[in-house]
Amino acid sequence: MVFYLYLAFVALAYLRPMEAFAPELGIYRPMMILGLVALAAAVVPVLDTGRTAARKLHFVLMLALLACISLSKIANGWAGGAAVALSDFSTSALLFVLTLLNVTSIPRRRSAGRCGGCSRERYIQAVSLARQESRFPQ
Repeated sequence: MVFYLYLAFVALAYLRPMEAFAPELGIYRPMMILGLVALAAAVVPVLDTGRTAARKLHFVLMLALLACISLSKIANGWAGGAAVALSDFSTSALLFVLTLLNVTSIPRRRSAGRCGGCSRERYIQAVSLARQESRFPQ
């Protein structure tokens, strides 16, 4: 179940159907909610088994990157920009952490690669279809 939540998050992170088909839902941040649910679900097995795809250093480096992102906005004189920058980067950071927590075997890596590859392919097809429709209105 946890891995399927992760795959759903990967697919939705690439496709972004909420932004395309229901932008009014953006104020509720459905991707962040799904990501946090997937993170909470992924942490439980990791606490039981202690098995991740990375060392603690990788998680510390991600936290350092998040700190650098926010501090760079503050250093440039825009303190409010730190929250905006962290919000913009949160999906990528969450995707990184979820991947490290969930992709712990070769079969899971293959499944995650297929999910991401199919998502990118479908996204490219959807964008090209939308461009064709906008050029040739009916």
